[in-house]
Parts: sequence; structure tokens; C-alpha cells
Amino acid sequence: MPDKELETLARVALGDEKSDLAIIGGDVVNVYTGELLKGWSVAIKGKMIAYVGPDASHTVGPDTRVIDARGKVLAPGFVEGHTHVDTIFTLPEVVKYAILGGTTTIIAETSVIGNALGYKGVVYFIEAGRNQLVKFYYTLPACVPPFPHLESSNPLTEREMEDLLLRGEVVGMGEGYWTSVMHEMGRVSGYYAQAKAAGKTREGHGAGLRGNKLVAYAALGVDSDHEPITPAEVMERLRLGLYVFVREGTIRRDLANVIAIKDQNVELRRIGLGTDGISPKELVRDGYLDFIVQKAIDLGLDPIKVFQMASLNVAEHFGLDDRLGGIAPGRFADILVMPDLRTVKFDYVVVNGQVAAEGGKCLVPVWPYVYPEDARNTVRLPRRFTSQDFAILVPDGRREATVRIISMRNDIICDEAQVSLPVKGGQVCADVDSDLLKVAAIQRFDNSGRTGLGLIRGFGLKRGAFGASIGWDSLPIVVVGASEADMAAVVNRLAENQGGMVLVEGGRVLEEIPMPVGGIISELPVPVLAEKQERLLVLLKEMGSCLDDPTLSIQTLSATFLPFLKISESGLVDTRKNQVVSLFVDH
Repeated sequence: MPDKELETLARVALGDEKSDLAIIGGDVVNVYTGELLKGWSVAIKGKMIAYVGPDASHTVGPDTRVIDARGKVLAPGFVEGHTHVDTIFTLPEVVKYAILGGTTTIIAETSVIGNALGYKGVVYFIEAGRNQLVKFYYTLPACVPPFPHLESSNPLTEREMEDLLLRGEVVGMGEGYWTSVMHEMGRVSGYYAQAKAAGKTREGHGAGLRGNKLVAYAALGVDSDHEPITPAEVMERLRLGLYVFVREGTIRRDLANVIAIKDQNVELRRIGLGTDGISPKELVRDGYLDFIVQKAIDLGLDPIKVFQMASLNVAEHFGLDDRLGGIAPGRFADILVMPDLRTVKFDYVVVNGQVAAEGGKCLVPVWPYVYPEDARNTVRLPRRFTSQDFAILVPDGRREATVRIISMRNDIICDEAQVSLPVKGGQVCADVDSDLLKVAAIQRFDNSGRTGLGLIRGFGLKRGAFGASIGWDSLPIVVVGASEADMAAVVNRLAENQGGMVLVEGGRVLEEIPMPVGGIISELPVPVLAEKQERLLVLLKEMGSCLDDPTLSIQTLSATFLPFLKISESGLVDTRKNQVVSLFVDH
């Protein structure tokens, strides 16, 4: 059948029809050739680019809006290559900041909402982004949970995965943690085969992976990785044909570490940019991809190569370059008008042919999305918790017990340590003076309240308790505390709020962030979330925490794909052996 929209674009290019918007006389960043085309113009009809060239006057009619871009630079809208926006804030809230930061397309993981709500959660998440001005595409959970025998979850069935892979908004399988992929090869390779058959990508997570194991990982079909943190790791992946997403976000900031690759005279067209997730505080303070692009330029990378990394490279990897990623006819009209090649500020942000922002102000409304009621009941506990629920009983009347403890190396990585503790009243207790706190993971989905208990060093609280229902894929309630009574108060408040984060001292809630959607998403505006996050950080440090970001750390304590000792509702997990281990060393 004839494509009327494409025919219209052709008529505009010929001058037989007039454009809706013309951006005249700017210097166009051509990401296809690596050129800066001086004094070129762009004509737009509807959502699409109809003409790019040195003279667009034949496309301008009496109803055409004209933007004089002489002396300005036109760059393609940014494409976020790897992020997690299925937690903390709603997609409409993300859209506002994305537009202001020149991000016109976002590739979003769905692992956390998929674990919280299963198939319906992924569908709801897709629906939330469907009518937004910013374009959302999705990757599906490949390893949720990372190890099914260790965690409860809502994994997608093979039939559900097949259904989702057929959707146009879905562009691939999401990040597959290499330890999970290797240990769960049969399960994950089946998903990868489905994705390959559907023409979709298979995203990777190869933290610390090298040598033959990296080669085997690539052989299974993984075709990207956002985890390399050195130039050598980037090169090793590029040489194996993988795309690399350089991460610069809340979890890690790797750009400055890997940017030295620019001096090695290698092709950079398989490198993209991604945040891997960004917190409300940083979104408000720094912005979005605009911050990363500016930083890359300031670190000495050729600006046009940076614009390629932030647009075309990502679009090509996900098979979207026929519709976005560059300023060319037949592509979506996503265009950034900037003062010059090195200043990442925007006079105008054009998205889908609309002037969406001008002079730093967002001009377009976002489409609100309200999650259905069946997404709001995931904290299901059998009763109110008490301090006795956190008692660590020693079974055989010993006066001393040697126990495994979670020893925090940094905000995310935990080692195993072993200490001998006195037994008091048949229990081992927290010892605040020795920085030894209690930690618990509580099953929140099935009304069982099943609880795994442990001890943790390095979190640093001197009083009170802090807990959350949000995590990295595995989603029990996790609570750390110097007081068992305060730990119980945290859990009970999380149940009342249907999830989120809660900080308690002396039985009183000092600060909280309710996240009633799946126990992982708040419906508060981003500035309010940023204020609450900042207050939590201030209070946690006042209460003794020595971590850079304990609001991040609480989310990772149940992440069993990370080194080396974590907590699940079944107890401590040795992630090297992928098995639950006893708290007591000699038990």
C-alpha cells in the first residue's frame, strides 16, 4: 500500500508542499559522515524531517514556523542507551527532565518492575511510556531473579516473553548478569534464542569479566556491555564485536576512567552513552544526558564523536537508525539547537517536530499515567512485626558463636568476614560500638513474612533503623538497624505505605519515601523526591552511616549477582557458590 506520510515528506522536499517548521542556516552535525555542515537548514513536516540541505526556502510557506539558527549548531536528539527508570519515579516525571536535557529517546530496562509485578508490570510500564513525547523502547528481564533457587520473584514465562518480544517497543533482552547467564545457561539461552529469532538485541552485564569467560559470554549471543571500567576492558569487548555503553550515572561514573581510549586511534562507532540509572537528587542537580555529553567534551573527546555516541551509535545497536539517531530525511525530527559545538545548552529542543523546550523551559505537557490498583498491593505480610522477629537465636546453648557477617567494602560490594561473638540469653546481638548491626530480608509478596537474618559491618548506623522494599531485581524488604524495635517499626511502616524507604529512630519515622506502585515506584514529583533523598542522606550520616549513599546500598544488599555475601529471605547467600549458607560458621 502507498505510504502517504512518506509521499508527503517527498513533496515537501521538492517544494510542492510546505513544511510546518523550518530551522534555517545552522551548522548541522552530520553523525553519518562525521562532518559539521555549515549553514544548512532542516525542514520538518509533522513528526518527521522532510529536507536537509543548504537552502530550505522552497519548503517555507506562509504557515511555516521559521527558527533562525544562523551561528548555532544543530545536533540530533540524544538517545539513552542503558538505564533503569522502572523504579523510584514515574515515566511522566522522567520525561520533563529528559526534554530539558535534550534526551529524546530512552532505552529502558524492565527487570525491576518485571520482578515486582511480573508480565502485567512490564505491560503497564510500556503503556506508561506509549503516549509520551519522548520515545521509550524497552528491554526485557533476562535474569530475573538472577538465581531462581535463591529468591522469590515473578519471572516471565516463555509464552509471555514471546508475546512481549513481538511488540515494536521492545528492542531486546535486558542485561544478563554474566554469573547468572553462565550458571543458568539453559534458561537464559532459551530467552536469547527467542530474541534472536525476533531480531532483537541481547544486552550484557559483564562486570569484571575477561579472557575465555568473556569470549564464552559473547558466544552465547550477548552483544553489548555497560560494565567495562577501564580502557583495556572497553578494548577487549570491542575486539569481540560487542557494543559498549560508557556508564555515567548514580551507580558508577566511568567516563573519566575510560575516556583515554580516545588516544588509541580506534574506531568509536560501537560505543554509546548510558546512565545505568540516575537518582532524583542528581537528575535535579546535574540534568540528564546533557551533563554526560558536556563532560565527555570537556574531557577532550571530539564533540562530533560524542554526538555520535549519544545518538546514532545507540540507534544502530538497537536497530532504530532507520527512524532516529541523526538529522536526515525520513527520521523523527529530534533536533537540538545549541550555541556552539562545545556548549551543551539548548536554545531549542525539538522532539517529534514540536518545539518542546525553549530557553531552558519545557513547553509541552507530559501525559499522566496512573498505575492500576492491582499494581499497588505487593507488600503483603501476615502480621505486624515485633523486635522478636529479629532475634538471632543460637541453637545449642553455646557461650560463644562464630558467625559469618556481611562486610561492606563500599556502597555496593560486600565481602564475607567471620567473627566470634558472645552469646547472651541464647542470642547473638548487634554491637553498635563495633559497627555490627542486624540486617534482615523479608519476603513481601506471598503473605508468609519469611525472614532471613544476618549481621552487617560497614553500614555505620549508631542508632535507629533504615529499610526499603526497592532493590536490584531481588525485592524483599531489607532493613538494617541498631535497634530491633526500630527495625520492626520500619517494616510495619513499609507495609502501611505499600513500599518505599523508611528511616526510624526511637519508634518515630524521621523520613520516608512512599513507593506504592509495586513497592518500587513513587508518584511524587522529582523535586520532592530529590529533597526527601537528600534529607535521608543527611539524617543517615548524622546517625553514623559512613557510606557515600546508604539509600543506594540498602537496594543492593539482596542483589545476589554481586560479590560476595548478600542477604535473601532464605538467609545469607554466598554469591561465589550461588547458595544459601548458614549464619553460623560451624553449624
